[in-house]
Amino acid sequence: MDRWNGRLALVTGATSGIGASMAVTLAKKGMKVIGCGRREERITELNKEHGVNIIPYKCDVSQVKEVTKMFDWIKSSKDSFGALSLLVCNAGFSTNQTLMEGDPNSWIKMMDVNVIAASLATQLAIKQFLEFAVDDGQIVYINSVYSHKYPDDGHEFLNFYSASKIANNALLEMWRKEITNMQPSNNINISGICPGYVDTEFVNAMQKGKSDAEIQAFIEANKKILTYLQPNNITDALLYILSTPPNVQINDLIIRPTGKSI
Repeated sequence: MDRWNGRLALVTGATSGIGASMAVTLAKKGMKVIGCGRREERITELNKEHGVNIIPYKCDVSQVKEVTKMFDWIKSSKDSFGALSLLVCNAGFSTNQTLMEGDPNSWIKMMDVNVIAASLATQLAIKQFLEFAVDDGQIVYINSVYSHKYPDDGHEFLNFYSASKIANNALLEMWRKEITNMQPSNNINISGICPGYVDTEFVNAMQKGKSDAEIQAFIEANKKILTYLQPNNITDALLYILSTPPNVQINDLIIRPTGKSI
C-alpha cells in the first residue's frame, strides 16, 4: 500500500456497506478519498465515527450529467487533492421483482447505475490518468458472483440484476483490451471483485415497497440457509489488489463465505 499513500481515490456508493468500509479503510491507510453518494451527510457521519477525512461529494450516478460534473470537479481540484489514481465503482441498484413482474423503468435504472455509470466513470478516470501521467492508475469494479452464475431457484428477483453484472464482466474485459492497445503504453489496471451475499443495507433497499416486517423476515430466512460475508471481507480484497505491483493485474476475484452460499 506504500505507493498509494497520499494519492487520490474516488469511491462511488460510499455512504454505506461495502463502499463505506472501503472509503474509511483507504482514508486510514493514508489515501485522500472522495466519497460519492446521494446521502452526503452520511459521509460526514462516517468521518466523525471513524476519525477520518473523507471528502464528500453528492452525486446520483444514474445521471450522466452528474457523473460528468463530478469528474470535472475532480480535475479542477487537482491542485488541492492531486491527480486521481484509484477509482472504485461500487454503486449498485436492484429490485425485488422477477422478470415477469419487472418494471421497465427499474430495468433502465439498473443499467444506468450498474453498467453505464461504471463504464462512464471508467472512461473519465482513464482520461485523467492519461492527462496527468498517472501511469499506474487502478480501477476496481465491485461486481457480483451473479456475473458468473444465474440466480438460484427462489432468487428470480435477481435475474435482471444478474444480467447487468454479466454485462459488467464483459465490459471489464473489453476495457482491459482497449487499455492494452493504447499508445503510449501504460500500467493502468482494471479489476473486478465478485462477492456473494454481503450483510449490508443493499438487501433492505432491494426489498423496497415491502414492510419492515417483510424485509426482516426475508433477511432472517436467507440467513438460515446462507452464510453472509461482511463488508470488511470485500475491503480486504481491494487492499490485496492494491498491494500488488503495477506489472500485476488481478482480473477477477470471486469471494464466497465459508459455508453454504450462492
